[in-house]
Amino acid sequence: MPGADPGQQVLPGGRERLRALALQLGGQGRGADAGLGERGDDLVGVAAMSRRGLHKAFIEHLGRTPGEELHRVRIERAKTLLAESNHKMEVLARMCGYQSANSFCVAFKQSTGMSPKLYRDSLVN
Repeated sequence: MPGADPGQQVLPGGRERLRALALQLGGQGRGADAGLGERGDDLVGVAAMSRRGLHKAFIEHLGRTPGEELHRVRIERAKTLLAESNHKMEVLARMCGYQSANSFCVAFKQSTGMSPKLYRDSLVN
């Protein structure tokens, strides 16, 4: 659109496209900020949008920032893996994109109110 603010780009597929981007980058074992790079560059590159435009699109369509959505995706993946596997925490952490089991456990507990081990144990009982 001529004269449009580049931060106002329209993202084809809107909400579902943004979720797909976060899923694509969320659990690829590239560290605690996987998908966001040091300044969000990975996600920006995949979306083919400016950082500002991507941030605004996430807020508009999902009500969350790219980082918040990526965190949500990782925690949901962790819940699934905890329920369906017996992997050690170090392995789960890497599978969900965290640099260490400690950073994974801290993030998981902040999000769910319980440690990954307690969450897994609660599924068994």
